[in-house]
Amino acid sequence: MRFEWIALIAGYVLSRVLAAWMFGVRFDDNPLVWFWQYIDPQWLREDALRSVFYLHSQPPLWNLFLAGVTQTCGDASRACFATAFSGFGLVLHLGLFALMLRLRVDRRIALATVLVFAFTPASILYEHWLFYSLPLAALLVSTALVAARTVARKGRPGDLILFASLASVVVLTRSLFHLAWLVAVLAIVAWPLRAHWRRVVACSCLPFMLCVALYAKNAALFGHFASSSWMGISLARLAIEPLPLAERRSLVASGRIGAVSLVKPFSPVGAYPPGLLEGARTDHPVLTERRKTTTAVNFNHGAYPAIARAYLRDARTLIRERPDVYFKSVGEAWSQFLMDPSLVLFLETNRDRMGAYAGLWTAGFYGFVLDPPSGDRPATRHADDYRMRPWGWGFVLLAIGSVVVALLRGMRELRDASGDAALGATLLFVAFTIVYVAVVGNALELGENNRFRFMIEPLIFALIGWLVDGFLVRAGSGR
Repeated sequence: MRFEWIALIAGYVLSRVLAAWMFGVRFDDNPLVWFWQYIDPQWLREDALRSVFYLHSQPPLWNLFLAGVTQTCGDASRACFATAFSGFGLVLHLGLFALMLRLRVDRRIALATVLVFAFTPASILYEHWLFYSLPLAALLVSTALVAARTVARKGRPGDLILFASLASVVVLTRSLFHLAWLVAVLAIVAWPLRAHWRRVVACSCLPFMLCVALYAKNAALFGHFASSSWMGISLARLAIEPLPLAERRSLVASGRIGAVSLVKPFSPVGAYPPGLLEGARTDHPVLTERRKTTTAVNFNHGAYPAIARAYLRDARTLIRERPDVYFKSVGEAWSQFLMDPSLVLFLETNRDRMGAYAGLWTAGFYGFVLDPPSGDRPATRHADDYRMRPWGWGFVLLAIGSVVVALLRGMRELRDASGDAALGATLLFVAFTIVYVAVVGNALELGENNRFRFMIEPLIFALIGWLVDGFLVRAGSGR
């Protein structure tokens, strides 16, 4: 094993030891009890397969993972989750280093980049939080790494199957990754292998059809061809909720939008007009119970697909008639997206334990500093009270520049007959995924947008390291 790998593992372990023993960071499994995306733990233990089959609010794999751990480990589930997340974290950091080597980044720059990422509060905190952000980050890095190997080895069947399977696992874990993303990344890898297109199609067919089958199941049972029924409710947060209530009432009275738009998105079922509360097609509690046994709201209730469709109709109407409201919300989403990914309410307890260490990273690296209290506004640590200072734009502009250069370089490598197809396909995969998550995510969601940015944060670090390496090489050669 080369020195860089040993140094990487040692640095990663040191960062986690410091987090646990110096700061007292502990694994947080509270999301299992009350997070919207999670099926009731009792239903997962007693009837996991049917519960997941009737899951329309989320793709199935994350809840299947939760069911597998809770059923296998029982009372030791928390320790098992913590162990699994340590494994995800190690895979993420080793995979990130390997990916940067595939991008031909100098080993020293790659090592420094990954170690910087390992010591960021976000890297530490997401590894101690039972949510799918960290596993997805590891999956995306692994998929990019396999994409590079698949093209470099001329599309061997095993590589193609593994790449298509990993990309499909991403789609089956997080609804933000639509079938369109899967088609696009398959096309990126298939293009340099187009001489072997029959093999590419054959090896990608089964994983792709599994994703299509999920969409078809949801269309048949819930009338929505997607992996989640929530898009209309999420879009309502951007296009409907910011509109003053009096104006919404006027629009409802005129018949231009429905009464659903008077209700705050993601409210309990009882808050919605009775006409939207369609009966579930099965008596399974995952669709019929308004609350989980933990007392948390069951947002997978059978009424929510119809509620989401009603929101979607009204959101489309208001985007046409009041685009200013929607685009202002999109601007707020982008502002949140640019923030330090560790500034998330659910990470606050562990972040507090990190004290000044987390604050120094947030201020010095990402450029976000708490506004001082003024007037009747007390001093808080809520994310909304952080503002980016001028030096914070350094990281943002470096990230944007690396993505743009990667897109241009990737297309050039694939276009030129003498180009490096593996490098080109990998750069395009990474850059496209970053752009996709940023653009689609911020167009459809408002709230904790920096949380879903963490999924692509390692890819951003990889491209920044690649860009810095290229600049240093050019500077050293005098070009």
